[in-house]
Amino acid sequence: HFFAGKLYFCCCLHEARKGGEKMNKPEATWNLDDEDDVKVTVQPDTKLDNASTFIFRKEDHTVGNLLRMYLHQRDDVLFVGYNMPHPLTHNVHLKVHCASGTTPADAVLEVIDEIVGDVDSLDVKFRAQLEQHRRLFSDREAGGAGMLL
Repeated sequence: HFFAGKLYFCCCLHEARKGGEKMNKPEATWNLDDEDDVKVTVQPDTKLDNASTFIFRKEDHTVGNLLRMYLHQRDDVLFVGYNMPHPLTHNVHLKVHCASGTTPADAVLEVIDEIVGDVDSLDVKFRAQLEQHRRLFSDREAGGAGMLL
C-alpha cells in the first residue's frame, strides 16, 4: 500500500493544491476510497531478469506517460514503455527493465519521489510569482507605480 499511496498522492496532488477542487475529476464509477481495491499490481517478468510490469488501476495516459518520461531519463533503466490494453478499461501497464543494481520497483519509487519534488517546486515558484503579481497589481490600483503583467 505504500507504493500505491505515494502514486495516488502524486497523481492527485493538484487537488490538494486547489483546496480539494477536482480539475481532472475521476469517473464516477472509480471508487478511489475502496480499501479492498488494489491500486498497483507488480508482475515480475518471467523472460527477462530484473524486469517487471506494473499495472496501475484506474489511471490513464497522464500517469503512464509521466512515469515513462521520468524513467526514460535514468541511466539504470534499460527499457520502459507503457500501454493501455483497452480504451474502456482504465488500466496502465508500465513495463520497466533495469540494469543490475537497481530493481524496477526501486526505480519507479524513486521516480515518484522525483515527480512529487518537481510538483512541489513548481507549486512554490507559481505561488511566489502569483504573490508578486498580486502585490504589483494592488500597488497599481492604490495609485502606486506597479507594472502591468
